Parts: sequence; structure tokens; C-alpha cells
Amino acid sequence: RRQQQQQQRQQQQPCQVQQGRPGDARATASSASRARASESVSPALVPLKAAASRGELALAETLLLQLAPQDCTIEAVNIFLHACAMGRDLARAEHYAASMFARGGRANRTTYNTMINACAAQGQSDRAMQWFVTMVESGQEPNEVTMGVLCKAFASQGLVEPVRSVMSAIEEAGLPVNEYFYAALITAYGAASPPQPDSAEGAFWELVNRGLRPQSVRHKLEQVIGADATAALFESLRAGGEPSLASGRGASSGDAG
Repeated sequence: RRQQQQQQRQQQQPCQVQQGRPGDARATASSASRARASESVSPALVPLKAAASRGELALAETLLLQLAPQDCTIEAVNIFLHACAMGRDLARAEHYAASMFARGGRANRTTYNTMINACAAQGQSDRAMQWFVTMVESGQEPNEVTMGVLCKAFASQGLVEPVRSVMSAIEEAGLPVNEYFYAALITAYGAASPPQPDSAEGAFWELVNRGLRPQSVRHKLEQVIGADATAALFESLRAGGEPSLASGRGASSGDAG
């Protein structure tokens, strides 16, 4: 049945993205900045965004294909790609991205960030890296969101060193290393083989020492070192204590995932 659906999708004609001059990467980036400056979407895209927000991919796909040419903007495609990422449907996202490129459409930074995130949701770090390379080669400049979703892709496979490398690159570029990166780092320690709960705890204290919000990584930490050990860490934090690795985790370190 899946093969039949893929064949049907290949026969459909995705809308052709309406954009500026094909060679103007700066204009595309400026358009992306303007789009991010406003949370609203054009009236024609409201049904598409609503269906995508509800996770109704089939309906969202139909609405995308039915858009009038003037309404089929890169924003419309990005909304649909985001829905694919949230629905863990990497194959569908890559099909529509490829179709857009084949018809001369130009992706913006949001498009590439979304595709990297779709790969991350599936634990496809190699594919995520390929999209990152394509993004750079296209002239789009990665930002902290790009690097964050790239870390997410590495973290899901327990690849600690690549996550650390991305965090170092972010700092060297003068961009903020925020809670999102530490959540990915803690996840990576938990998904490593074998899991590294002590290192996950160390990452937590590193986050605290940077003045970042510890509550933002609590759930990830619970998955790696267990709920009891996490509660003990937060109690120590409230008491103004120093980092302690003697948390009595025992078998709770197997909660990583």
C-alpha cells in the first residue's frame, strides 16, 4: 500500500513556488526574515496551516496541491514540510522538497532547517548532514536554529562528539549556546552506547553555571538518569550545593531513550 501511495504522489503535480529572481539568494533570505517577523499567514494559507497544525497530513497535502499559483509560496511549502517533520514522514517531505527544486523553486533557510529537523525526528543524522551541506552550498547561511536541529539529529543516535563540536562552532561564531543545545547534549549522553549518565549530569551543571534555565532540560535529564536522581539534583540546586555524581542512580540510567 505504501508503494502505491508513493506512486500516486509521484503522479501529482506539486505547486510551483512563486519567488523572485532565481539567482538572488540574498532576496530569498530577506523574504525569510520578513516572513519570520510576522506570525500571521496569508488568508489562502490558513486552512493549510490549520490542517498541518492538527497533524492531518493527507488533508494538508490536498490543500497544498489545490493552491492557486499566486498562493503557492515558499511559506506554503514550508508549512507542509513542517507538518511532515512533526508527523515523522521524511519520505514525503523529501519528495516535495525535491519536486520544488526540480521545478526551479528556491528554498530558504526555514526550508532547510525544517528538512534537517525532519531527518532528526527519524534519527537520520547522515541525511541531516547532507541537507546541511546542501544548505551551505545553496548560499543560505545557517543560524542557531540550524545548528540546534543538527545537534538534535546527532543526539538521537548518541553521537556526543558531533554535538559538542556543533556547540563549539556556535560559540566561535558568536551565537548563543542555549538550553536547546544542552537538551540535545543530555539526550546524546543517554543514547550513547553505553549510556553516560555521569556526563549527562555534568552537562546539567554546565548549563546551570552558564545561567541557563535548568527546568528546560528536566524532562531530558529524567530520561537519562531517572526521576529520583533528577529530583535530587534539583534539590541540591535549590540548596545551593555543588555538583555531585553520587546520585544513587543504579539501574535508572537505563531510562535513556
